[in-house]
Amino acid sequence: MTNSQQFFRLAQLTPIFQFAIFYNLNLEIQPGGAMNIGGPVFCNASIWAASAGLTFSNSVAAVGQISSNNISDPFMTAGSKTGSGNPNFILPPISGAGALNLLGFDTNNNPASAEAMLQMPPSGDNSSIYLYNDSVLIITNSSSGGDIQVFYQNTNNSTTLTLVPPDVTNGNYYSFVTSTNFYDDRETKIVDAIYLNVTNLSLWLTNTAALGGNLYNNQTIADTGRGINSIYIFNSVPMTSTTLPGVQVDHGAQLPPWGLGIATPDPIYVKGNFNVQDTIGNNIGQNVTTYTYPAALYADAVTVLSANWNDTNYTSTHDTLLFSRAPAVSTTVNAVVLEGIVPSTGAIYSGGVENFIRLLEDWNSATLTYNGSIVVMFPSQYATNYWGNSSYYGVPTPQWAFDINFSTTGGLPPLTPLVLNLVSP
Repeated sequence: MTNSQQFFRLAQLTPIFQFAIFYNLNLEIQPGGAMNIGGPVFCNASIWAASAGLTFSNSVAAVGQISSNNISDPFMTAGSKTGSGNPNFILPPISGAGALNLLGFDTNNNPASAEAMLQMPPSGDNSSIYLYNDSVLIITNSSSGGDIQVFYQNTNNSTTLTLVPPDVTNGNYYSFVTSTNFYDDRETKIVDAIYLNVTNLSLWLTNTAALGGNLYNNQTIADTGRGINSIYIFNSVPMTSTTLPGVQVDHGAQLPPWGLGIATPDPIYVKGNFNVQDTIGNNIGQNVTTYTYPAALYADAVTVLSANWNDTNYTSTHDTLLFSRAPAVSTTVNAVVLEGIVPSTGAIYSGGVENFIRLLEDWNSATLTYNGSIVVMFPSQYATNYWGNSSYYGVPTPQWAFDINFSTTGGLPPLTPLVLNLVSP
């Protein structure tokens, strides 16, 4: 070097789930009641926060501007929002921060590039930015919704993908995956879904019979030091004006002991308690994650269905009987949720962070407990109707918190993406 003052620095890599909230799009938040955000918040665009009951008790930073209450809206194309008060920032919020770029893509902050992480990779592209490439089980079906196939993926094998034979021989199907359909009243479409039964998956993983999954699980443990903990699901059913491909995850209260990451380019519908683990119920309905395993849901959108949900009760037309059906029961979900949203536009509000998790039932007498990390990377490509709470669901009592397990490397869920800081020292 000709100048002794020259130096270089290493880029800083951060697991994206070490933020309580990470938005690659504009972030809006206006809860109707008290809400405390306990972990760090980062936005690659701008933040609008407007609620006197909202407290940010950790760092808040945005590449764009941070505005509150009755301030000219930096997002909408016309007019301004009316807030319900200024939030409480425990630490001074930072505008004009350096961007945090999704590792692996050249156009890192382009939402279209971020959405590609959920898609099937181009032929021959083995980069880990595509969640498909790092998933151990691959589940897919035919365009008609039938002919479900499961593949075991192991890059140490001469043949990377191995077709897993069905373990239910008298019907030639899998004990842990099948299909279902139901009506999504927000999207006004029938969801033609691949159905994953997590309890049956755990049983299959420990089944030592010839068609059980123990052989695959043990091979994964030998190669990686942990068992099968990640699934990529590709629903081949085409999206139409009346049909929406999707994934329903059920019986997920107890996960396999290595945790579970489920990735799909389609919407995910999670039914009942997810990843509570404690069978005696000590941490159900609480912001406690002592008994949980690392878990993540990667999808176009995520809807929580309570244990009272019944697919057959929701028909192919607008459900005018919604509030006469069995109401939702209180539900706990402990997982990272990385998904898309429908951004606000014009005079239409998207629902904000407070409606990040979608709902379809009468939740007026129930509590939705969520412990995790909220990540929005792109506009939804499949579930694209705007938020609204007037007809298709009743509002629950929210009880949300950042899962501090994600603050440590060992607590991170399978398939965790990294973001890259090339600006800040």
